[in-house]
Amino acid sequence: MTSRVRQWQAQERRIAARTGGRRTPGSGNGPIKNDVRTDTESWECKWTSGQAFSLKDHDLRTARYNAVRDGRRMVFAIEFGSGKRVRRARHERLHRRSTDDTGAA
Repeated sequence: MTSRVRQWQAQERRIAARTGGRRTPGSGNGPIKNDVRTDTESWECKWTSGQAFSLKDHDLRTARYNAVRDGRRMVFAIEFGSGKRVRRARHERLHRRSTDDTGAA
């Protein structure tokens, strides 16, 4: 098992322990989606050893869809790690402003 794999698994374990949640079997590749679930939240977890992470609109929409479908609030956790320094960005609520073709809200 590579260090990278161990890191994302460790991230999921830490979040599950801290929130009182459970890791999703197969990291969400079965009928239950996202990585960690509590009674009220569905966590999608991403870990990178790099200094940047490319977050796509599709990733957020999919994580939110899976959480709402399950009756939970979506939390998207991104963790950046390099050696002993770890930085986390956590967004519990993501507000989208919809616009029409003219750019007006």
